[in-house]
Amino acid sequence: MIVEVIRGLGVGGAETLLFTRLRCALRTHPAGFETTLVVNTLRENDHYVNALRDLGVHVVELGARGPLRGMLQLRRTLRHLGPEDTVVFHSPVTSYLEKLVRAFRLRRRPGRLINVVHGVRHRAVYNYLGAFLDRYADRALAVADAVAASPTARHYRDVRTVLGGVDMEAMRDWITQHPAARDDFRASIGIPEDHSLAVAVGGLNRLKGHRFLLSAVMSMPKTSLVLVGDGPERDALHAQARNQGIADRVHLLGVQQDAWRWAAVADVVVQPSAHEGLPVTLMEAVALGTPVVATDVGGVGELIRDHPRAVLIASADPTEIATGLERALLLGGSAASGGLPARASEWSVSRFARDFYAALMP
Repeated sequence: MIVEVIRGLGVGGAETLLFTRLRCALRTHPAGFETTLVVNTLRENDHYVNALRDLGVHVVELGARGPLRGMLQLRRTLRHLGPEDTVVFHSPVTSYLEKLVRAFRLRRRPGRLINVVHGVRHRAVYNYLGAFLDRYADRALAVADAVAASPTARHYRDVRTVLGGVDMEAMRDWITQHPAARDDFRASIGIPEDHSLAVAVGGLNRLKGHRFLLSAVMSMPKTSLVLVGDGPERDALHAQARNQGIADRVHLLGVQQDAWRWAAVADVVVQPSAHEGLPVTLMEAVALGTPVVATDVGGVGELIRDHPRAVLIASADPTEIATGLERALLLGGSAASGGLPARASEWSVSRFARDFYAALMP
């Protein structure tokens, strides 16, 4: 059995990758795939819980408050696992107690312990704990080469890169079945016909750089912006749009089911983040063939290096973002008006599932 432990099943990148991979694996049964139990350690983040259960995946939800109580509750959940079972941790904090058990050899025959490393930065306390405990994992799976080379993966004995993937078959079917999607989506929120559409998908927090993106759009009067996602910066971004006189061109849509559809109808997808691992939003844009503007952080460079419609920028400076957007808008239209590019198969969820389960094996 495989147990996947994740801190929340909201709409973030790690959660989306887990769901789409499991959905694919249940259909294709790649080598190394086994019956899977998902443990959600943040019960309040439950966007994918019912969807996973609909697939037949057993989901255990834990509700302890505080990291220490959470680790103890998780320990009780995992203590009956056998030596043939594999535990995959998607967050460092959930894995430390299991590693401590291994360090002191409190389990005679432990199963395999795998960490998935999603980002290039951790909190200082996690770096400190990792320096002592990460060596007790059997393997780390980094989501990009840049992540594998970062301090977050430094102390593992065995690190392998497994690039994510997206459900291109679902994308292709939807684009084929909705030939008017580009016009329909824009009309639904009142975007003028003569405006270009820039889309940013992700959590509305300061690290994502949305405030700089709004300032860039202020200098582009024929560009409308859609922000898909939610977070602590939502009210501040609303206020900024009003203060800058662009509230009629900035649309904050909140969390959307299948948010990639907005990337499919966009003229450009933009992500001016301060740091990233391998962002699913950009993976989807690359698979769709939508032009991209993104800061060169984490695994972004290796993700879009072969994308002919990509513009990398050095920082989230508003002037640099605006220049990047103007360049990208000259590179082509939305995916919904042209179909998926031939090279997109590199980012298929089928390839991702095969690589992931192969990497779990000894």
